[in-house]
Amino acid sequence: MSIRYRDMRQAGSAPLVLVALLTCAAMVGCTRQGGQGPGGKTGASGSQPVIAVGFIGPLSGDAASFGVSQKTGIELAANELNARGGITGKAVKVVFEDSQLDQNKAITAFNKLVDSDKAQVILGETSSANTLAIGPLAQRKGVLLVSPIASAADLTRSGFRMFRVSPSDSFQAKVAAQFAQGKRWKTAAVLYTNDAWGSGLMEGFTSDFTSLGGKILTREAVEPKTQDLKTQLTKIKSLAPDVVYIPLHPDEAIVAFRQAAQLGLRTAFLGADSFSEPTVREAAGDAVNGVTYTVPAPGSGEVFRRFAEAYKAKYGTEPNYNAAAAYDSVMVLAEAAKSARSIDAAGLADALAGVKGFQGASGLISFDANGDVVSKAYDIMRIEHGKPIVSQSGVTVK
Repeated sequence: MSIRYRDMRQAGSAPLVLVALLTCAAMVGCTRQGGQGPGGKTGASGSQPVIAVGFIGPLSGDAASFGVSQKTGIELAANELNARGGITGKAVKVVFEDSQLDQNKAITAFNKLVDSDKAQVILGETSSANTLAIGPLAQRKGVLLVSPIASAADLTRSGFRMFRVSPSDSFQAKVAAQFAQGKRWKTAAVLYTNDAWGSGLMEGFTSDFTSLGGKILTREAVEPKTQDLKTQLTKIKSLAPDVVYIPLHPDEAIVAFRQAAQLGLRTAFLGADSFSEPTVREAAGDAVNGVTYTVPAPGSGEVFRRFAEAYKAKYGTEPNYNAAAAYDSVMVLAEAAKSARSIDAAGLADALAGVKGFQGASGLISFDANGDVVSKAYDIMRIEHGKPIVSQSGVTVK
């Protein structure tokens, strides 16, 4: 990918603008502990003022890997800023709140970040359902909501304003349907998690697959954390579809693959980005060999290379897409801050709407009028012997 703005060294300084603006004009948790005397010297307590930006996501529990990956990406962005001395001695402090993928905990975390920590920008939520829960609160309280990875199609029609660095599942479903057409699969069954994420993918795939000439034989809903799917899988087996489209969360997916193997259901399976989580491959074992799934394509080029090098140096592992998208949620805010008409949540939101062709670590970022990123590509992955292998890369919606 071409770098339209600046190389990573230049882009890395962009959060300085954002921090200064958020600190003074948007009142993002800037406090004076002990006060500052003349000339900017610290007061009696010796503490520096801090700038708080909130994050909400699962940092413990079944979906912790999603939240922890984002946490590391956001921390890296903050650390890069603080290594440069911050702004006039003010350190960036990201306040992380653990939702445990629970809606009530997400709402409690939001209220704490806004009311107690005075954050006017919230990064999150990881879960689309939780994002739908806190979105109206953000609208009511005048808080800017930017989600690194929430992707449900329903967020586009939610009625509240937000921005997301990862593309809507309406794009992911269309990529999956186009892939199925390319494989000459004429009939499909859908087995999906019955929440905003799974239902959105089910509806999108159903519409796109049928518009391309395919036939949906059945659509089977699964409640989150269901531990017995034999009834649905037995029905699907009796219908003998060419492919089962299976947008399930890791918990349900592991059960589905184990029980499909027990029942001798040996059709093709096509999943979604949740299958990128290692727990699916590790827990389901041989039952997932041959499964394909869609996932946003990782970043590439100089921006991604510099991000990946810094990430590996700090954490000792290669970054995944979730970490890169979270990192970009800070970087794209900084880019928008440069042209914001007013430095508050509304002004930053208007500036974000004008971001086009920003080269991030997770890929190219351009927002449409709904706050959806419309410039990301997908990879088609295939699980072979417990490892994800790229089957097709850089797939875009036709």
